[in-house]
Amino acid sequence: MKLRLVLKVKNKKGKDSLIKFNIAPSKHIGCIRFLNYAIENDREVTITFEKMQPSGKREEMKFAGKFKFEGRPKELEEPLEKALDAQKRKKKKK
Repeated sequence: MKLRLVLKVKNKKGKDSLIKFNIAPSKHIGCIRFLNYAIENDREVTITFEKMQPSGKREEMKFAGKFKFEGRPKELEEPLEKALDAQKRKKKKK
């Protein structure tokens, strides 16, 4: 299973402009649990950005946003169960 974060915005001409970020398989379960928590508890999510320098220094960018997810958490349960099963199978093989 592949998981991708897609951010969309309409430009001045009404067309979608988007950017896609792949989510590593090792982060799938955590991402799905986060989404389920936010939806089930009707929580507001804050998005911010960090600038990381090669020296290791981190600086939070000066823009941020808040939003709420809409949807049914049950839609995310099936992929989560499949991911957990796949993870268990990998551990048993080792």
